[in-house]
Amino acid sequence: MVIELKKPGVPARSAFDENLTHYKQQIPQLFWYSTLLIASNGTDSRVGSLTADWERFFEWKRIKREDEPRRVSLEVMLRGTCDRTRLLDLVENFTLFSEHKAGLVKILGQNHQVLGVNNAVRKMLEARKLGHGPGGVFWQTQGSGKSFSMSNSLDDEQERHVREHLTEEELVIFDILTRPAPELTTAERDEVKKVAKVLLERLNTLLVLNWRQKSAARSTLKLAIEDTLDTLPAAYDRPLFVQKYSALFEHVYESYPERNAGVYAEAV
Repeated sequence: MVIELKKPGVPARSAFDENLTHYKQQIPQLFWYSTLLIASNGTDSRVGSLTADWERFFEWKRIKREDEPRRVSLEVMLRGTCDRTRLLDLVENFTLFSEHKAGLVKILGQNHQVLGVNNAVRKMLEARKLGHGPGGVFWQTQGSGKSFSMSNSLDDEQERHVREHLTEEELVIFDILTRPAPELTTAERDEVKKVAKVLLERLNTLLVLNWRQKSAARSTLKLAIEDTLDTLPAAYDRPLFVQKYSALFEHVYESYPERNAGVYAEAV
């Protein structure tokens, strides 16, 4: 990142007009690896992307939560954007590139978008773990960047499928098995992924027509879940095993009312 500071009393905009703009013209290599630019005089602080004009530089008023009191200060700006975890989140999940008439534009997520999207993703994961469909309502006013917010939210979930090498249905089972879970090594996480894949394969053969109304079909399914979970890493003790077994059966019962007609089936 590139930060330009002015002394108190000097407008923060002068850091943009007189310095950052000059640097971009004279030493563009300074910005080759820059995620964001900050201009501040200690009290008025703004952050923006490499291609943003001053009107697109914005304040950062909250650090962790949407219910925090709003504070415009250099401290809030630095803690909200430059903390290692939050900076990596901005780079990975809240930086977009968009084609405009003037050329390629780099877009940085604003404070309300970052907090809102992260809250929305967290709620979606909680709803998924509980076997629910909707995770809540994401509401923002007109012109606040809802399209980009939704893009950020979807990208985060879609990238999890890629990172974990799992389908959507496999990822749901994996999340149930690992949230919460004992401390797992990378090799053990891979074992849990294998369990998720095997279990889904077995489900596809066991979910017969009207299976929820058939005692024998339910019993067969329960035995298959239990048998598959027996291959979980040793870190899963008996109480946790029972918890995961119950959670998975509940998930299957709620999400797959009929064979090939679950909540993940493609619409026709």
